[in-house]
Formats: sequence, structure tokens, C-alpha cells
Amino acid sequence: MAFLKLSIVFVLFVSIACCDSYPDRDIAGQQLANTAGQASDCCGICLGVSGCYAYVWDNFLGGTCYLKNATGPVGFKAGSIVGLPCEDLKKPGIF
Repeated sequence: MAFLKLSIVFVLFVSIACCDSYPDRDIAGQQLANTAGQASDCCGICLGVSGCYAYVWDNFLGGTCYLKNATGPVGFKAGSIVGLPCEDLKKPGIF
């Protein structure tokens, strides 16, 4: 149980501090996976998934993190947020 609490705290900390985010943007296609979550959760989730280079958070149906296997092409989408993990936290071999 302590591990689960520690993991949740770590994911929340990392997700708040680790990503550059860009409001009103979307990455067309390139979907690796998706999961329910708030915008503040998406970066930590992306960091934990192999092959995730970026995410798009969309408020549709209460919030969904779309994990992306590429960082573009980027387009406009009102209300969505594109996030890119910070350089020092990226998994080996990315970019």
C-alpha cells in the first residue's frame, strides 16, 4: 500500500513539473494509447509508457490523455493541450 501511495505522489509531482505544454493544440494521428485522466496526469502517464513522445489532453467526456508516438504534425484544437516531456526526464532513445 505504501508503494502505491508513493507512486501516485511521484506521478503527480512528475506530471506537474516535467512537461512543456501548449494550449489549444492537437497532434493529428500518431496515437499510441489513451486513458482517462486530467491534464495534470498526462505527462507522468506518458513518461511511464514506452514509445510515448508526447500527449494530447482533451476535455471530451471528462478528460482523456491521448499518448502519441510522435510530436507532430501539430494543429489547432480549441480546449486541447499538447504536452512534451522535458529533456532530462525522457526515456533513453527518445528524440
